[in-house]
Amino acid sequence: MAKNTRHAILDTTLELLDEGHGDFTYEGLARHAGVARQTLYSQFPDRTELLIAAVDHARHLLGADDLAAPVYGAATARDALGALLDFHITFTPRILRPALALEAQRRRDPELSRKFEQRPQGRRQITRHVMSRLAAEGHLDGNWTVDEATDFISALMTAAFTSDLTEERSWSLTQLRDRLRFVIENSMLRPLTNTTTAAKGGAP
Repeated sequence: MAKNTRHAILDTTLELLDEGHGDFTYEGLARHAGVARQTLYSQFPDRTELLIAAVDHARHLLGADDLAAPVYGAATARDALGALLDFHITFTPRILRPALALEAQRRRDPELSRKFEQRPQGRRQITRHVMSRLAAEGHLDGNWTVDEATDFISALMTAAFTSDLTEERSWSLTQLRDRLRFVIENSMLRPLTNTTTAAKGGAP
């Protein structure tokens, strides 16, 4: 019963975020979820914990770990970059509305943003893995640190940036992926020489 109650709360939280109601109160959430406020507080005494749990619940429902697996299993760093961009254009549109609402909440709540970024399975950690690997394999341009590269790519993969291009400006997801890769390769990575290609086993 407790598990079903927890899932009902998380499902309702995602529904409210999907509808753009990121400012919902616990009273409103309890009413929509059909649970007592006391039950809600016993499950999630902290709003930050609730929002992070809701996002992780959505990741589970949408199979995010399976979608991200090719990033970690890629043969080369550049292959991992391609897999990261594939993950982005596949996963982000599926969670776009809740992610937009959550990003708005994060801008107003530094503590929520900090804890969200620290999640071990979050997008930032996946991005950092790829940037670290690009640096280790000699592909990341020396003008960029791994932290800077992670910050920059994470910003390019936000729901707000994705929504602006795909919904407001009618970009296709393929177009978004290709343009992101073009920007990254031409502004952040070293030119891929024939020698580097042979040594790393990658493709231009």
